[in-house]
Amino acid sequence: MLTIGLESIAGYALLAMARMARYVPGLTVPEYCRIVEGHYSAHRKPRVFFRPMSFNELIQRNKVFLRDPRLQMTSDKYLVRDYVRDKIGESYLIPLHAVADDPADIAFEALPRSFAAKANHGSGFTIIVHDKNAIDWREACDTLRAWLKADYGRGHTEWAYKGIQPRVLVETLLADSEGLLADEFRMFTFGGRVKLIQHDRGRFTPHHCKDSFDENWRPLAVSYYAPRSDRPIERPPELAELIRVAELLAERFDFLRVDLYLCDQRIFFGELTHYPNSGLAAFTPSEFDLALGDLWRRGTPIPERFYSP
Repeated sequence: MLTIGLESIAGYALLAMARMARYVPGLTVPEYCRIVEGHYSAHRKPRVFFRPMSFNELIQRNKVFLRDPRLQMTSDKYLVRDYVRDKIGESYLIPLHAVADDPADIAFEALPRSFAAKANHGSGFTIIVHDKNAIDWREACDTLRAWLKADYGRGHTEWAYKGIQPRVLVETLLADSEGLLADEFRMFTFGGRVKLIQHDRGRFTPHHCKDSFDENWRPLAVSYYAPRSDRPIERPPELAELIRVAELLAERFDFLRVDLYLCDQRIFFGELTHYPNSGLAAFTPSEFDLALGDLWRRGTPIPERFYSP
């Protein structure tokens, strides 16, 4: 308890320093202070992350202190393809139609009817195109150029994205005949082992839902970032293969979220994430944040009270 008290006192001091920048012209605030302020704004807990306890506090600790060059290589959505190719093979990669430093260099006429265009150096930089004849490509290029100019690593205080050469990637769009995007499986690995799975359905739609399971597909009564589905989600026949692939990619990482897609019974690699939601998204119930932190730090199983009845 004394340690937590000292953490809070130090946290308030750094929080005050971060907020001082609003009133002192020209004052440069260290990223450490900005991370403390962001965590406090999201979770109302002043921390300096010397003794992190919860999952989100551990994410903030890594943002502040962890400087493993593998994080930068695996956060680059272009370079990570080589890592995936070496670890699990070419067949798991989403087909790549174009890569360019400037979207104007992409031969739009040669692209398939549907595709996903994204920037490689951050999160959320994605344009979903279901029918290229229905979009203004010049307008899309303006958006992509603006993203390429963004310093995502600095803006979001996420070290792993710093120094990545910005590029535009155009990949096959994984969707069914009605345009619904393929289900996504976000595999949370701790010490290289899958312990939490988040199933995303209806991404980029008003009906987006996210359901959480353990590695045995036992449903958890936990919400995170999006509401839970109002109907049961069947255990996928490919679960064992999803876990195998995720654990191969997560070898020798203390924590890593491996995002995979399931489309027409095939598994495709999405991305690797070291800072899910920048450590700022809250769990419901909030106590699950600490339980997941215990799992990360000590290998403690998820308590029974968090499972769905």
